[in-house]
Amino acid sequence: MYLVLFGLASCAATTPEPFAIGLIADCQFADADTAGVREYRLAPEKLAACVDDLNGRELAFVVHLGDFTDRDWSSFEVVAPIFDRLRAPHHHVLGNHDFAVADERKPSVPARMGMPSPWWSLRERGWRFLVLDGNDISLGAHPKGSPRDVASRAWRAAHAPNEPEWGGAVGDEQLAWLDRELAAADAAHERAILFCHYPLRPASGHELWNADAVLALVASHPSTAAWINGHNHDGAYAEERGIHCVTIRGMLDGRENAYAVLRVLPDRLELVGAGRQPSSTLPLAGR
Repeated sequence: MYLVLFGLASCAATTPEPFAIGLIADCQFADADTAGVREYRLAPEKLAACVDDLNGRELAFVVHLGDFTDRDWSSFEVVAPIFDRLRAPHHHVLGNHDFAVADERKPSVPARMGMPSPWWSLRERGWRFLVLDGNDISLGAHPKGSPRDVASRAWRAAHAPNEPEWGGAVGDEQLAWLDRELAAADAAHERAILFCHYPLRPASGHELWNADAVLALVASHPSTAAWINGHNHDGAYAEERGIHCVTIRGMLDGRENAYAVLRVLPDRLELVGAGRQPSSTLPLAGR
């Protein structure tokens, strides 16, 4: 289940034109009291400030990397209109907390977030961007007792019994789609950036249940340049097999904001952080 969207430029551009995208992780709004560093009721204010800033920049698109809300269907009504004020095209990745709604609402979460499908791709100026669903196999994303819930519980019992219950994995159908997309990127001489809520690396207890299998697949494709995710609000970075694995810090935590702009250049990625999000330069070596 997926949809491929096409950007404005040729997929086979030999010298891609530089461009920039906005990155937000874990806005995670709820009408709830502060818990530790989690400032739930400040999330709309911080998201609005972020949107105002990003609207002053020239961006190809903006991605929210999952956990747009913390709980409750009604939370979408508060933050979705703010996110929709973005002038650039804006997209979501599914997070585990986005499914903290009544069981009968869970199948409708991707549509409520304006997603064409739980996983899909877009192309922009010689780059291919893949949106992945790390809740494909999950104990929380599917109505209890449904076929996908039963299958997810069996998968975890067999393959990841000691992993956190709030985690998730990428299923076989999605892995096959990912392999085809990256093979197409290889053939078109594109580079690829993958977006997921869950990290691949560094190992921290936050990564996908099947992170090793997913890493082996994406590293087998020379097009793969970076994996960008949320979920771990503290942020993180690792380079694994030539792939930049970047965890964007959670907007939710603390009173200071956190988000980033990623400048995509032919020889490097420049992560320009705002607030708590640090900046960094990620060289793009040939693979």
